[in-house]
Amino acid sequence: MKISIHQPMYIPWIPYFFKLFHSDLFVFFDDVQYPRSKNYNNRNYIKGPKGLILLTVPIKQRSNLILINEIEINNEINWQKKHWKSIYLNYKKSKYFSKYKDKFENIYLNQKWNKISDLNISLIILISKLSNMNTKFVKSSDIKNKNSNGGEKILQIIKFLESDTYITGKGEGSLKYFDKEYFIKRNINIKFCSYNALIYDQMFNNFLKDCSILDLFFNYGENTGKFISDNSSLDDF
Repeated sequence: MKISIHQPMYIPWIPYFFKLFHSDLFVFFDDVQYPRSKNYNNRNYIKGPKGLILLTVPIKQRSNLILINEIEINNEINWQKKHWKSIYLNYKKSKYFSKYKDKFENIYLNQKWNKISDLNISLIILISKLSNMNTKFVKSSDIKNKNSNGGEKILQIIKFLESDTYITGKGEGSLKYFDKEYFIKRNINIKFCSYNALIYDQMFNNFLKDCSILDLFFNYGENTGKFISDNSSLDDF
């Protein structure tokens, strides 16, 4: 079984879903400390006619001792209507927006979210299912008896889930606690997801990279999974 592990990000950028797509099981790494610096656990970009638009979910005060699944959203700020208005205005003429609008509107306007991880996980799972991805999901916080940090904690998750293949990224965050030989000695195959240049049909004029998955999804709809399949592969690390 192939698994990957990643923090639950807010409407993540597209490469997040390349790794997710190639996993049989995707683990939301929600019981690690929330970063104090700016990060994409509560913010991301959509595309507008004049360029990238940053959407930020307001959160309450950060602390080195608070885990991701403990971070509370600051609902004194009316962020939900603001985010939905931005998404609606900039994607209402995209090919698939009208088909799926109600499902996203329900998340943004009809539900109240207290924890950022719950919001993020709901959006990621929704987009995955609508994109015809067959990946299953679990939260690391639901896996008990983990008592280590870094690579050892990841290894404990892999062993608990009886996986033989771990899909990692090659970015700084992914490799921070990763030691290839440490995993190989424990009979874990290591893969990473490679992908072609992220060029696809977008709204408006010039192509902008590093947009949220929403940008790809509202232009490709249920074909999003096929786009990812056609433009990525698993390679030996």
